[in-house]
Amino acid sequence: MSYNKILILFSFVMLTISCSTRHTTRKKISETIYDKMTTIPNKHDQVIGVLLEKHKKNKLKTNAIIQGIKYSLKKINPNYKARFIIKKVLAKKTSIDNALNHLIHRHKAGLIISWGRQIFLEYLQSKEKKLNFPIIYIHKNLEKTKNAFYVFPNSHNFSATVIQEMKRKGIKRIAMLTPKKYIDSDFIKTLKKYLRENDIELVFDEKYHSEVGETMDLACKKIFIIDRKKRENEYQKIFAEENMKAKKSGYKLNQKLVFLPAKITFDAIFIPDNFKAVRYFIKLFKFHKAENLPLIGTYEWRSPELVNPPEPYLNGASFIDYIGDYNALPILEKDYSYKSVTGESLKIEYKLMGYYAALLGQIAVKKSNKNINNIKTILNSIRIKDNFIKNKKAFLKNSFNWPAFSFEIKDFKYQIKSLNIPTKVLTTKY
Repeated sequence: MSYNKILILFSFVMLTISCSTRHTTRKKISETIYDKMTTIPNKHDQVIGVLLEKHKKNKLKTNAIIQGIKYSLKKINPNYKARFIIKKVLAKKTSIDNALNHLIHRHKAGLIISWGRQIFLEYLQSKEKKLNFPIIYIHKNLEKTKNAFYVFPNSHNFSATVIQEMKRKGIKRIAMLTPKKYIDSDFIKTLKKYLRENDIELVFDEKYHSEVGETMDLACKKIFIIDRKKRENEYQKIFAEENMKAKKSGYKLNQKLVFLPAKITFDAIFIPDNFKAVRYFIKLFKFHKAENLPLIGTYEWRSPELVNPPEPYLNGASFIDYIGDYNALPILEKDYSYKSVTGESLKIEYKLMGYYAALLGQIAVKKSNKNINNIKTILNSIRIKDNFIKNKKAFLKNSFNWPAFSFEIKDFKYQIKSLNIPTKVLTTKY
């Protein structure tokens, strides 16, 4: 064997040993951190750890959350102000373990606020359950545990407000047009449950692609029963009338040009989609001769483009939003009335999440007498009094009691129906 070949073989062997050693070292470090993380101290140092996933797709939301946290420090009573340690880490087990170790043991945090993708938070929750440590997740689709609290728009409150609006309008039978993106969404599942419990019949539940007009028209044909076989007698009657008109005018009738009008077997249509889809559906409704149907929508409707240019069909329509009057929010200092659903609106929602997670965390940490075991009980008992939450418990079954607001379109403007803001602006109380 030549000298060069021996040298190459030796280098390969040494590289393999080096990699194995580094892997063993990392494994030992990880095991050491894990061993330390199987127990937590009983006392904390009035510190709140903020553990955020470092990911480029999360940048906009992460920055909004941090802004909300900082804003809570301006608004909170100085007696409740806590210290925050913010860490951004990759969604790697060792990175999360190391960050947890630093926050809990080095900084003596009494509570952690976290946000990230599902994979990041699921691993964190596996640690939370083993450690029996309280965490406020800015998220919703995680396992419900006694130590986990969730600050996120509340699908139960949202669905309850939709039902209230339906009852206010006397709706007993509803047709639902659901975009594919929402088929498995939490709020759609919750809403269907609430419909059953309140004896509101879901007559049609049709799916479509928001960007594919043909699927939207097919959904319309299904809810309007545009089907010659199902309405044979009606179709033949219309055909005979049109054929008679054609003969009198001296031309032969093209059978393909004979259309069935919409047959309405429900009281209203629910469309959880954006204003572009809503306006396109209205064109289809008019084409199928479904005039003046009551419409109900969601927060995606909230945009100036919904009512401009004016669309008479929308007069009297309603939609439900997670935010009422932007001027009543605790995180804003300037006029944001009727903000459209854009990136700015998204930032406001995540600022609110950061704000309330930090606000509630500080209250719990400060009232806990430095005892970590007291924090869960305190979080479950806190009441918030401000223009957004009103005067309610902050958490219901560990989920943030995020309200929902009903809007009605009238004279080509949308107006809040279920929000009564007092003349005197309230400061946040607890």
